[in-house]
Amino acid sequence: MTVSVDLMRARLRFLEERHSEFKRRTEANGGSLPRSDWWRFEYAANPYLLGCPDDRLAIRFHDVFTNQTELSREALIGILPVDDGNQFIRKFTHLLEEYALRGGLPNLNDIPKDNVDYFANGGPIAARIFANYVEPTLPFLVKYGSRQFLEPMLHEGKIRICPARVRTH
Repeated sequence: MTVSVDLMRARLRFLEERHSEFKRRTEANGGSLPRSDWWRFEYAANPYLLGCPDDRLAIRFHDVFTNQTELSREALIGILPVDDGNQFIRKFTHLLEEYALRGGLPNLNDIPKDNVDYFANGGPIAARIFANYVEPTLPFLVKYGSRQFLEPMLHEGKIRICPARVRTH
């Protein structure tokens, strides 16, 4: 499936208008926009999905949406926190902007499914792994190092402290 040049030009004209609209709003608000609008503004300035065929865009939508989800401590499916390190929500916003140009969202039934049954043997394995975990109530130390130095700490209570700059390996 290909996207015609005329269709891409029409989409680009719309995005240029959208970019101008965001630019006016930014200037009117003293250079400030809500984070999701910055991401929309960013996509209008660089519409990298413009020529992507619908079938490939639907797969990308599915992949970004899937990567945006997580399994919480309560074994509930949710989305990752919206913070500066979360690039998936930004990409998801770009996809929503592209789908706004195309008049809707993909039919999720047309997207190939992974053949994984996460609940085949009870709950998801990630939930079972931490089923008996009790979060510490007091502060605790996390020490990284070589096994030869960590085992004496575990078995004998000996802690070896060595600045990283003296390590030679």
